[in-house]
Amino acid sequence: MRGALLFAMFDRRGQAAIEFLTTYGLALLIILAIIGILYFSSILNPGRYIQRQCMLESGLECSAFSLMKNDTNITFLLAGTNGLGRDIGFENGSFTLTVENLGGVGKKNYTGTCSPSIVKKGWGFMCIVTINDRQRIPQMGELRNMLVSFEYKDCESDTNYTQSHDCFATSVPTRTVQGTVNTQMEAYAAPLICGNGRCDDNFGETITNCPADCTPKPRRLSLTAQPSAIPANGSSVSTITATVWDQFGDRLSGVDVTFTKNTTQGTLSGTVNSTNASGIAVVYLTSGTVPTTVLVTASAETANDSTIVRFTSPS
Repeated sequence: MRGALLFAMFDRRGQAAIEFLTTYGLALLIILAIIGILYFSSILNPGRYIQRQCMLESGLECSAFSLMKNDTNITFLLAGTNGLGRDIGFENGSFTLTVENLGGVGKKNYTGTCSPSIVKKGWGFMCIVTINDRQRIPQMGELRNMLVSFEYKDCESDTNYTQSHDCFATSVPTRTVQGTVNTQMEAYAAPLICGNGRCDDNFGETITNCPADCTPKPRRLSLTAQPSAIPANGSSVSTITATVWDQFGDRLSGVDVTFTKNTTQGTLSGTVNSTNASGIAVVYLTSGTVPTTVLVTASAETANDSTIVRFTSPS
């Protein structure tokens, strides 16, 4: 009798255990299945929620960066600013992107190009890498950690650079800046090349195919008077010199400069003169007969500057 009772008791406990495992085990399997679905659909992918960031070594600064894909390739884009305090130069193939399981299998280096070829201090640039490998394509929103490396020419280390504007002589040293970029995969959007205000020669822009960016235009004008004080005798002369630079930092020839003054005293030899091959336009101011201060202004499109000439009492 006691054996029958014990058997019945263990039978009930075993049945309860089986029911417990069946009920909660099934629930656990359902929960695990849901977690798996969410993970593989990238909803629970932590990379979707990590902040995007771009960190470069001191000197070059990130302003924008994107990892994009379409049906044919993956494109990485990085736009930045030259904060090195000196002009630098980029040759073709000067940018390297190091990734793992992105495009190709395992760790890969992909080479890209930065433009324009010469980046003045404080100016912007853009680097583009195209990855044609298709073995590993991240899902939209999936995070990727990447290493970037720039090789640039230190233009101003060459004492002849100011005159020659040649940043790619063999004597110009090459330096390297590295950094990291963390960002998610996005849908491809064509970067703005023509129309961004830079003549991106390393991307094939020319004055023919992108005149909006590559046509030299007056950007800066400097005006001087020598001497800055002349006797008010009606015959003394001050040489007024305007120097014009374009948006690329080069002296601009063949541009009309307009000269004006703020008084009827004195005479300008001309009101319009064109810059010569050195980007210089000159007029002459002959003094009047009344001591006064003359403000002379020169302008070339939106660039302008002023200088002062004093007509002093004749001794």
